[in-house]
Amino acid sequence: APEVLGVTTEGYEPSPPPADVYAVACLTYELVTSELLFSSSDELALVAQHVSHDGWTEQLQHLSQIGPFENLARVLGACLRA
Repeated sequence: APEVLGVTTEGYEPSPPPADVYAVACLTYELVTSELLFSSSDELALVAQHVSHDGWTEQLQHLSQIGPFENLARVLGACLRA
C-alpha cells in the first residue's frame, strides 16, 4: 500500500488498517481472476503502479465489464482508495 511505501502527503499518520484493506483488494482480485492486479519485471515500476492510480485501475475497469463482477470491481476500487 502507498502508505507502507512512504508515499503519503505531509502530516499523514499511517496505520495498518488502510494497508490491510488495500492488500485484501489486491488479493481478492488475484483470487478471482488468477492474474496479478499490479505486475512488472522492474521493482521501481511496480512501486509506481501502486502509488500512481486513483483506485480505479485498468484491470478493475475490465473486470467491471463482466456482468456478475461489476459490483465486486467497484468494491475493490473503493478498497484501493482506503
